[in-house]
Amino acid sequence: MSTHSGETKPPVARYINQAGAEIRISEVDPALGEGQYKWRCTGCGENSGMYFGPMPFTRRRANEHANACRALPPETSKDAL
Repeated sequence: MSTHSGETKPPVARYINQAGAEIRISEVDPALGEGQYKWRCTGCGENSGMYFGPMPFTRRRANEHANACRALPPETSKDAL
């Protein structure tokens, strides 16, 4: 299962920003660290970059971004009508 954003695994947690875009938390490749997570905003594209960590750290950072970000969610085919 692959999406246009390059994610291959379903997110393990999601937050919604001020305008409705998702901030998705997903597991990091186990080769980079067991039990490590990263986040990515589907609205503005901001992400955790090389700063990934355990779930409590990642949840806090993703939630902080969700509270501050006002980027709109990506358009869907039904939005284009």
